[in-house]
Amino acid sequence: MACALKKLSARAAGLVLLLALPLGAQQLYAVAKGVFYMPHNGVALSTRTGRILWRFASFDGQTWNDGHGHLVIAYLAGINRVYHLHITRICQLQAHTGIPYWCHEVLGYRQGVLDAGGKVFYLLHRGRVSLVELNTGRKLGSYHVPLGGELSYAAVPEGGMLALIVHRDHSELWFYRPHNSAMHLVYPARLLLLTQENQGALLLNPRTGGLFSAQWTWNGGARLVSLQALPSPATSGAYPHLALNRKGWIMADRLAVQPRPGLNTPAASLLLTGAHWRKHPWRRLLDGRAPRLLVLGNHALSLQDEAHATCLRWFKLQNGHPVWNRTLPRRFGLALARHGRLFLFGRQNRGALLLSLKHGRVRWRDPQFNLFPILLTRHHLIGWQGARLEGWSLRHDRPLLLWRVRFKLVSPHSYRPKKRIRPRP
Repeated sequence: MACALKKLSARAAGLVLLLALPLGAQQLYAVAKGVFYMPHNGVALSTRTGRILWRFASFDGQTWNDGHGHLVIAYLAGINRVYHLHITRICQLQAHTGIPYWCHEVLGYRQGVLDAGGKVFYLLHRGRVSLVELNTGRKLGSYHVPLGGELSYAAVPEGGMLALIVHRDHSELWFYRPHNSAMHLVYPARLLLLTQENQGALLLNPRTGGLFSAQWTWNGGARLVSLQALPSPATSGAYPHLALNRKGWIMADRLAVQPRPGLNTPAASLLLTGAHWRKHPWRRLLDGRAPRLLVLGNHALSLQDEAHATCLRWFKLQNGHPVWNRTLPRRFGLALARHGRLFLFGRQNRGALLLSLKHGRVRWRDPQFNLFPILLTRHHLIGWQGARLEGWSLRHDRPLLLWRVRFKLVSPHSYRPKKRIRPRP
């Protein structure tokens, strides 16, 4: 089968679905250059040596990180059993030392959202949202969030936060942004907020299949823009998943195409759709199985399984035009991409392959490479080998093992570094 995209006719329509790539059992965060943080342990390690740089007891709380030095954690600090109050501590840590810049204790904590611009943290608690400045911990404002209904929330890619409250026959949309009053919109139907890691501002009407984008206007207001009509999830039974970043979004799903009399058209095909934020979406047709998708910068990657191969497509997020297509004679189950590199890992994490995203050329392959990958940085690959965490260097033509750290089980939800093992030369 040819590994290529086809333009979509104006008559075709389809529901979109993202197949998210799985991550490991314990997430790692690249919080600064040469530093990654393990939230379940509350420890930060060096990507170059595997040594522990600092510890912070966070009791397996929540973590927010943008990869540029902002590290915010929230964890349960205490329980008042008399008044049935839970006290949550919110802290921003210095990524290189673990020393808190600031900490706040909150009653009735519900959730937090990190602004896409990395300057504000939105704190939802007891029917209100508080805006906290990341650099100082200063409270910038507090706004009302109506109680009742189903609440979901996400960071708007162009700045600010969106809260969606779904009632029985309508939906309320609340927009929050520093130095601006809260904006309120009402939509006369139940909406579904499509997000990925609390990011995104796309909404779907499950009954009609309408897709909308929540946007700020030039004068500080807010609006809901209709993007396109999709098949109703209430009829098809399939709900869309979303791959996105601050530049744009992309989705994919199987599209039923009715063959026209006398024409050799396929009975079923795939639909890719995406766009930059605030732009009209493009659409392309694709044959074969449903792909897995990644979004990186201004580009997107599609991985599609064939009988005994994987078809890769690297294309522009702006218009869907392909940059390169490549078919690899093996099926891969995991993928990580960053800084112009694409790592592919075989089924059951057996075998690996490294490609250049610029040209799609294979730079290195090893059919015996066995690692459960978690984190990919500019110069390092970090993953699990059983109970051992391994760090590999990517500064050469092939990955080189730098360090191993063995972990010891000390509680059902926590691991602690036991011994650092130097790899054999």
